[in-house]
Amino acid sequence: QSVDVQYGNSTAEQGATWIKENLDWPLDDAMWDALWMDMNNSNIPERYRRYTENILENLKTSQITLNQFHMAMTQHLFVAIPFIVRHSIDVTNPTEEQMLGWNHVWAVLGYALGIEDEYNVALHPSLEKTEAYYLEYFNKIILPGLFNIQTDSKLLVEVLLEIVRKSSSSFEIFSPRLVMTAILAHVVGVETPNMESLLSTVDKIIFHAQTPAMRLMRYGPQFFTDVVNKYSKAQAEAVMETWFKYAVKSDYLIAKYMYY
Repeated sequence: QSVDVQYGNSTAEQGATWIKENLDWPLDDAMWDALWMDMNNSNIPERYRRYTENILENLKTSQITLNQFHMAMTQHLFVAIPFIVRHSIDVTNPTEEQMLGWNHVWAVLGYALGIEDEYNVALHPSLEKTEAYYLEYFNKIILPGLFNIQTDSKLLVEVLLEIVRKSSSSFEIFSPRLVMTAILAHVVGVETPNMESLLSTVDKIIFHAQTPAMRLMRYGPQFFTDVVNKYSKAQAEAVMETWFKYAVKSDYLIAKYMYY
């Protein structure tokens, strides 16, 4: 399985076109400018700031609206983050068996949703190879995407963040700017002075409270972690139920029935 696989952007373009035609959506240019400055000032190696020649060529030639790569990239965003940033979000100290179990679930889901074995990112023989592949994928696909994000993708990201925010009252306090700042700081792992300068006072309090809160969850009493995990799971399920019941209309989508 090579990370340098076919890459297309037509799905993002079509989604953004629909948004432009049907919604009067004001793009948050200040946020994206701040994101680029924080990314550009980071110590991320130059080789991860742009796509490989193979991917760039496919960007120009791909005409498939929803190809295997699009689905694999979405699968990666769901399954790989716990492997890539375990130091940031590991609050339960999972065993190797638990990590492999999590990965296996997403391998099965990928197969059920139509991802062929060649593109199923969760199919690897060992935990070591799985982690190495996810990190390579993140460096070669996700990071260059942040450095070179286009207007179409910016629109989709903002709309999706707002959907999540409105889907549950528990997420209303998390503004899109706060979420993007947290992603840069805790997932990408870069300093975020420019993004933080745009946060409201409430956003700043929440953002700076995250680190001690995560330490408490990781090293504090297990019952506290259990309560937080249970609450987080319930909120996530509520958001997904809302999304699949009301935002997704097709009766042919397998994922819809997971929350009925």
